[in-house]
Amino acid sequence: ADEYAPGAPFFLPAGAHVYNKLVELMRKECWKEGYSEVLSPQMLSARIFEKSGHIAHYEADMFLWDHEGQRVGLKPMSCPCHCVMFNRGGAVSYKSLPIRLSEFGVVHRNECRGSLSGLRRVVRFCQDDAHTSARRSKW
Repeated sequence: ADEYAPGAPFFLPAGAHVYNKLVELMRKECWKEGYSEVLSPQMLSARIFEKSGHIAHYEADMFLWDHEGQRVGLKPMSCPCHCVMFNRGGAVSYKSLPIRLSEFGVVHRNECRGSLSGLRRVVRFCQDDAHTSARRSKW
């Protein structure tokens, strides 16, 4: 960790190499299981997290602020984004189900109050976030 980015790593060339190899390995595993890779925005309207119920449970652990008169936040998880994607372009008929979406997405969480020390508590990390949708949701 660095004083300019507490809880978020700077990846030097060797670290970036290891990181990319891990993503490459996970990407191959997801493809083998029939997942399609997607990407979702980093900054989103807080409404998506209100609708999903995440704000009700995790608001204190989220990075939220007002931007041009709208409440927005950094993505703490990809679940609501994948629901939106599924409903906007997912299943055309039951024959196309299940839809499998995977994302190696950077997320930001403000968990675990206290001091940051090294990378024991991170606020920015990448997770292999995959979702399988087998029927229409309430989204």
